[in-house]
Order: sequence, then structure tokens, then C-alpha cells
Amino acid sequence: MGQPFAMAQPLTGWLLLSMSIWADKRALSAQVADTLGISHKTWETGLPKRPEKFRRAMESVDSHIDAAIGQSTLECAARRKRAQTRAMQSLSEDSTALPCVFFHQTLGIAGGDALENLAIRIDEISLAILKHRRRQDEIPSLIVDAVVQMDVIPAGSVAVTSSLDPGLDATLMLMARLDRDIAAKICRDDGKISSLFGFLVNMSHADSGRNARHRLLNLYYALAIMASGRGLPEEAPSIRELEDTLLGGPPASGGQSWIVRWRTKGKRLLLEDVETISTHVENTKSVSVDVDHLFRLLWLMAQFWETIEVGGPQAVLRAGERYRTWWNAMSSPGRKESDPSHQYWKIFQPHA
Repeated sequence: MGQPFAMAQPLTGWLLLSMSIWADKRALSAQVADTLGISHKTWETGLPKRPEKFRRAMESVDSHIDAAIGQSTLECAARRKRAQTRAMQSLSEDSTALPCVFFHQTLGIAGGDALENLAIRIDEISLAILKHRRRQDEIPSLIVDAVVQMDVIPAGSVAVTSSLDPGLDATLMLMARLDRDIAAKICRDDGKISSLFGFLVNMSHADSGRNARHRLLNLYYALAIMASGRGLPEEAPSIRELEDTLLGGPPASGGQSWIVRWRTKGKRLLLEDVETISTHVENTKSVSVDVDHLFRLLWLMAQFWETIEVGGPQAVLRAGERYRTWWNAMSSPGRKESDPSHQYWKIFQPHA
């Protein structure tokens, strides 16, 4: 982008890529330009070069973050504010260096205290890589050691691996912690917990058609049914059942179903589509569930796993096994791990 420094911090590639694959890239670029308070034409040539324009762009970013904080829950807003403070402190110390706060600003604000602290620690490892204070071959052990030292997993419960990219390993670990935090909030049975994000991961070599997006829509359907207070069916929903439950019916134009186009990847499932779905579900729910927040997170997780799917079934299997290793090594106070017993959840098997 014409900048004298890197635009992405180490270890963030997988998460950055997964955040973009379902998006309209022109719209994403325009959104970034709007956040910076500059024209799209200026943004295409990089950040403003003149100090005064650069300062105003950073102030615009601050205003954007402040607006997001104002729309967040009190807990999430406090975490956003801490991440913003870290970024500003980093820039004040060295305005030419990339502030390594990406994990804190994304996954780190979405769960509990342990997740936030883990995200900060991974950011610190990322900074050590950027500053050439650590060798590349040290990174896998640094990630595992950090999680052990923070008492998130017992020593020896997760082996150091050199067969996965360390950025992928760190992302899987943070997602597993977020998975537990979110599942603990929505599980009706206070004594049990099961992985929610794991349903998105197809661990079958044979059935490549059951992709993360296909699974996401079936998961949305189940959560919508539960939020409405109804009982789950025993079989996977039909296209019409998905349309009625998630969208209020088929397209008024009589054209091809959006559900079909999303599942076959003929159409991107954009954030605005997720907002449409969550708004409809929100209007029909009868129990207290933050549908919008939950559906957004699941959408991001599905994007991530679809990125892994590009590598084929073996890549998904390896990443899924590692994800389950991290999830199993962690704990949720007062909860016992237990797979859901209802017949509906069997449509996702085998999953991570």
C-alpha cells in the first residue's frame, strides 16, 4: 500500500484472510477509507503521507472505535477501550512501527478475561517476531508455553507442534477459548458444555460437500428454533424450512433460493445477510439470547474454516484435530464436557 512499514503483524495471516473471503473487496476497501476519513481514491495509494492528514486519519479511526464502543455491551466496550489504549500507546512510542494489537482488538474483546489476556500474550509474541527478538523455530513452543503459564491449560496437555503454521495454531487456540466462553453463556443445562464452533468443522474425508457454510446455515436454523422456544426436529431442515425460519420465506421475486446459492457458494454470505437473518430471528425469539452477536461470531468462525477447506479434507482434519486438542485441554468452571444428546446434532457428525 505504499507504506514504509508492514501492514499486517506476524501470525495474523489466517484470521485476516478468513475475514475477507466472503466479503466484497471493493466494499471492504471503501469501508476502510470511510473509517480513515479519506477518499477511496486516496486510500488506493496508501495511508496519507503528510503528517497532518495522517493525524486526522488516526483521529477518524479513534472516532470509529468510540462509536463501536458505544454500541457494545459494557464488558465488550471495556475490552475494546483497553485494546485501543494499547494501540495508541504503541504508536506514541514509535509512530513508524506497526502496533501489534490485532488479536486483542478482534478475538480478545469477544470473550472472557482469560481470552483477552491470551490475545494480548499472542500479540506480544507477534511483536517479538516483528522486532527479530525471537527466531521462527521458537514460536510453536512460545505459544504453548504462554497458555500453560497463564493457567489456561495444564502443563503437558497440549504438545508443541511444528507441523502447523504457528499463526494457525495460535488462532485455533484463541478460538477454542472463545468457543468455551460463548458456549457457557448459551448452554441451557448449567452443568454441561459442548463445543459450538466445532459443529462447523467437517472431519469427514468422504463428504466434502458438507462445507462450513452449509453447516453454518443448519446451525443458525437450530439456534433460531431454540430461541423461539420450539423443540428441535430430528432431521436436517429442508431448503423451505431454512427459508421460513431464517428469512421469513423464499425470495419474493420467485428467483432461486438464497439458501441454495449460499450453500453452493454461488453467492457470498455477507455480513449484511447475517444481519438480515439475525433481525428476523430476533423478532421471533421467546428466550433471552443475543442473536446478533452470536450469529456474527459463528459467521466469522465459518469463514475461518472455509479458508482451511481450501487445503482439502486432510488440512481440515489436521486443523480440526488440533482445535479439539486445545478445546479439550481447557476447562469451564462448573461445567462438564458432554456432547448434545438430541438427534438433530448428529447431522453434523463427524465434527471437531
